[in-house]
Amino acid sequence: MLNKLTVVPADTLSKIRYLRVRGDMLTLTWPAYEYGVPLASVFKLLPGLKLNTLTVLRGHVDLISYGSLSGLIADGDGWKELRYISHSSSLLGYAALNDPSIPWDPNNPFMPWDPNWWPPAYLRKPQPEFWRGLLSSRDGVSSNPSVAIYRSPERGPVGSVIREDSRLLFEQKLSEADMASFGLEEDASLCAGPERFKELLIVARRGHGVDYQAKKGSPFIWRDIRRACPGMTWREIKRKHIDMRSESGVDSDGGSDSEDPFVDAFTDVDRWRDVDEYAWTPLHFGLSDLW
Repeated sequence: MLNKLTVVPADTLSKIRYLRVRGDMLTLTWPAYEYGVPLASVFKLLPGLKLNTLTVLRGHVDLISYGSLSGLIADGDGWKELRYISHSSSLLGYAALNDPSIPWDPNNPFMPWDPNWWPPAYLRKPQPEFWRGLLSSRDGVSSNPSVAIYRSPERGPVGSVIREDSRLLFEQKLSEADMASFGLEEDASLCAGPERFKELLIVARRGHGVDYQAKKGSPFIWRDIRRACPGMTWREIKRKHIDMRSESGVDSDGGSDSEDPFVDAFTDVDRWRDVDEYAWTPLHFGLSDLW
């Protein structure tokens, strides 16, 4: 996406109204570590973008996808309506990696609850109430921003959640007694058996009259690519932190690219005739399905 859109003239970029992307984090590589950049941060490299509709097909990992979606709602610019599609209901029902009541170790950057790695505000919450609150805080209640969740009533076919006649409104409603433990354990109603494979569609709409165009020089957000790579263009970032890895032929674990067992795991996901046609890769359904 950035390869194409960063070379588009500003006046043309501002006229693009519909865009569909994959929701995986952008991975930048330094000699000693890798840095994941969420979508909300990626769009900061596209000042002037003013989409009517941004459609995102979620990434492979529930926790990362949930945080990326929350980041788009809390900090994302450049879109008036966001459509976030998940192949699995586990996006709203996965278990926590650890008990968030346990203090995190500031000297261990790999602790699950280290806010430098994963913002605690994006741990699983009752939805869409939490996301509505994020958007209302941004745009103001009087502007009537909205977030709605739709769920397929049965497993498959792919794309059923897009159609109004094959989806149901969904909301997580809890008693006060259940709030304290919410999100710690897996929700069987969303993750057990065939329930896991029912698609979800989250639709977020910015408030009326809100200026949602992406702006140059906007304030930094969490994991902002502009802070990680100050003063660099996308071409410079790509050359230094992405192409360097591919040119070396070695991945972060020291293995050769030619030995990557997942090279053939991805289907051709970008071939479609209609904007609402899409496919999910095998990795979306778990590594066990590859063998």
